[in-house]
Amino acid sequence: MKRHILFPRPARAPLAGACAAALAAFTLSACGTGGTPGDDGNSAPETVTTTVTAPTPDAPAAPSPETTTATTTATDTDTGTVTVTVTVPPAASPTALPPLGNPDLARKQKDPEGPWRLAVTGVRVAEHERFDRLVFDLEGEGLPGWFIDYTETPAQQASGFPVEYEGAIALQVSIVGTPYPFDLGIEPMEHTTVEGAGHVTGVTFTSIFEGHSEFVIGLEEKLPYSVSLLQNPTRVVIDFAHD
Repeated sequence: MKRHILFPRPARAPLAGACAAALAAFTLSACGTGGTPGDDGNSAPETVTTTVTAPTPDAPAAPSPETTTATTTATDTDTGTVTVTVTVPPAASPTALPPLGNPDLARKQKDPEGPWRLAVTGVRVAEHERFDRLVFDLEGEGLPGWFIDYTETPAQQASGFPVEYEGAIALQVSIVGTPYPFDLGIEPMEHTTVEGAGHVTGVTFTSIFEGHSEFVIGLEEKLPYSVSLLQNPTRVVIDFAHD
């Protein structure tokens, strides 16, 4: 949107003073003097454009890739024109989905329910506009529990051997109520590292021990997270909220 403001011509004011008045109105410094002489010998107006990037406004969702530009022009009709163009980050997308639950940094714990005959069959990671989502797919009977907490030095259960990960911090996840898959007739998940997305650098499946399937999640930074249990099919979902 353009807004034109006409400043009264100052009596006997030099060009530098007119420019200074225009710049003070916009708290910026961009002024030119002189110009190419016209047929009548008067100097032609000169246009000076300064582009500044405004800070990102607070918004409930992450910015979209597009940007918008607003131009405000202050004009002195006899001396010159000063144009200020400001590039403004776009408003957050109103349709962006929020993370599940209420993400925070606290340790998360839940007891399993039912016969405890479950197996983790897959791990999926995806980046969304407001959060990164990690999904553990499970098969079998009952409802899983979990024990989840941040650590900089994750260690494999039972053996205590350190687990390597990429990133600044790790989230150690134990899915509870998961005996050995071959006892359930379920195809086990491979003990490997799954590629990450967003702030998640990767997910390493370390071991199964006494009904606990253990994973180490590498992260670029420590983020608030939530843990949710979804059914039909059974999934444990961890959402990492973006700052």
